[in-house]
Amino acid sequence: MKNKNTHPYISQTERSLLHEVLAISTMAIIMEKYHPKNRNLNVARVAALERDVNANKWNPNAGQYLYFDKNGNLIDGQKRVMAHLNAGLPLEINVHYGLPPDAILFMDGDQHRTLSDNYSLKVDGQPTRQEFSATRLRFSAAVWCMHGLHWAKDTTTSRTKVLWTETEILDFLKAHKKEIDFVLTDDRMTRRPGTLGAMAIYAMKDLEAATRFRDSVYGNGQGLTAGNPVHTLRKYLQVKSSGGSYPIYDYNNTLRCINAFQAGRRIKPSQLWNKPEDWEF
Repeated sequence: MKNKNTHPYISQTERSLLHEVLAISTMAIIMEKYHPKNRNLNVARVAALERDVNANKWNPNAGQYLYFDKNGNLIDGQKRVMAHLNAGLPLEINVHYGLPPDAILFMDGDQHRTLSDNYSLKVDGQPTRQEFSATRLRFSAAVWCMHGLHWAKDTTTSRTKVLWTETEILDFLKAHKKEIDFVLTDDRMTRRPGTLGAMAIYAMKDLEAATRFRDSVYGNGQGLTAGNPVHTLRKYLQVKSSGGSYPIYDYNNTLRCINAFQAGRRIKPSQLWNKPEDWEF
């Protein structure tokens, strides 16, 4: 590096490099002088990525890039840089630089693909639904299991849950594959991440009781009265399965019905709303 005001990726020519290693000093200069603050920094997300870095689970071959415009401004990848800076470790990653300044308008917004997006993916023109959707469903269920089993206040933000990295979720999925697969039936109304997560948590806590509950929810429904929590959950899932996805409500309401089922209480449809006091069971 020639001086404190430059870094290696200032170029009028668009280029892509693989397996670049950015020193701590280089990353510090980039964040100080070449970071246009294009996104509000999600401190919890940075902390989650830092856990991956410290656990030696950062994978530079997973398609991640740092993107710089032709003036050297970092337009995508700030959280990855900050996580390595916080960990005090160099960043090995792919680099794409020399992009026009307006390329920042087309960045992905740090949004994960939805389940619908994943179902419609194609590789080399071939749909991946059959071999891919079950894995994504397990992944989504694992997200909600972690969400429920590790519910905690993250003191660094106003959020009420801890954020987890994809690596941590996959590790959790592997550790609890049996319990998560337990709820992956073919019924369309069960293919919702909140419902899957709540049921998988129940299976982890009491597999026998969870099996009885699952069979009563996804059976023929005969003999269930209107106030029965199983009947209420069945009707709720049937209605919501044809509409939009509201996973936090699915998760919460499934747990509420499980609680009522365990306690022998009646539950009204009007009780299925986002009320946190019944989330633990």
